[in-house]
Amino acid sequence: MKAVVLKEFGGVENLSLDDLPIPRVGAGSVLLRAAAASANPVDVSIRKGAAFGPALPATIGCDVAGVVEGWARA
Repeated sequence: MKAVVLKEFGGVENLSLDDLPIPRVGAGSVLLRAAAASANPVDVSIRKGAAFGPALPATIGCDVAGVVEGWARA
């Protein structure tokens, strides 16, 4: 799958479009086949190094629309 990966905090030059393995569906999760995605202000704050951001490297992108390919109950 394609994913936008943040490897270090800072500007947009720290984002890369990478090929990653398709994740396994864990309990209480869904797997989406994305049709559209966008970056929002939260993604920009994470990229800049906000205190609430994930450990790096991180796949970012909070807004997505698509089709549910799989799901698992909690």
